Amino acid sequence: MDRCRSAGVSDRLLLSLMLRLKEYGDALERQVVNGYRAAEQQAPRQLGELRAELIRRLFLDGDAPSDRELARAGIRPNDDGLLHCFAASPAHPGTAFTPRPFATVLAGHLAGVCARPPEPVGLDADVLVVVSPAVPLGKLRALYRLCAHAVDLGRGRGLRGRYELTDFAAELALAHQPLLGAQLSRRLLGPLDQGDAFHRQLALTALTFLDQGRRLDRTASALFTHPHTVRYRLGRLQDITGGSLTDLPCDGRSRLLSTLQWWWALTDWLRPPGTARVRSCGR
Repeated sequence: MDRCRSAGVSDRLLLSLMLRLKEYGDALERQVVNGYRAAEQQAPRQLGELRAELIRRLFLDGDAPSDRELARAGIRPNDDGLLHCFAASPAHPGTAFTPRPFATVLAGHLAGVCARPPEPVGLDADVLVVVSPAVPLGKLRALYRLCAHAVDLGRGRGLRGRYELTDFAAELALAHQPLLGAQLSRRLLGPLDQGDAFHRQLALTALTFLDQGRRLDRTASALFTHPHTVRYRLGRLQDITGGSLTDLPCDGRSRLLSTLQWWWALTDWLRPPGTARVRSCGR
């Protein structure tokens, strides 16, 4: 102002210039504040999209993100450098877990990664969650595919809640041998007619009998019937197929393996016609 006055600029003109500069400053301040507010609203959405893209790359493409990309997305392995993956169905993006995992929807499943196994909080009664063991980043894709397949198998059995992937180890192993399962059910259950409702009832009773540890009372309770009815149905199944579940022959192998073969054959036989026995859990 001293320099302007020494140059002959009037105070009136200086005042008008200062007021104009204040207008520009106020306008700039408003733009900066609005920009910060827009960034605050956009940052969580961009971070969520970044995490979703990393999960898609990891589970679908097998493209392991770099440590820098994981850090940018806020995905941090545990102290041993390992991560869990999980699949859930139905795919509710808002499903509550503790700790909060990073998840997105892939092919009808909620897919996620986390440093510690997620514990459902207030989980909907119809949701099934399958969690993998903690593994290095490069093994997550294969384990996620197994988790998603296990969810499909579990929902087919009416399971709900949270399970470990290893809880489905036997079922997953058998499900990946569809041709062998079909041949086994043909050998053990060949005389049964899949279009006959009574035959299906016999097979369902036999499968429940094996699931309940070959206990008549527990089988009857599970089927809401009487133990005598269960015994009758098992007898009719033996009459038709020639195989006994109450006195399994060993045939040179353990009784456990004989039980497993019958369980596999019954599970395969009871599968609805046209149902894919092994689903691709990737794309």
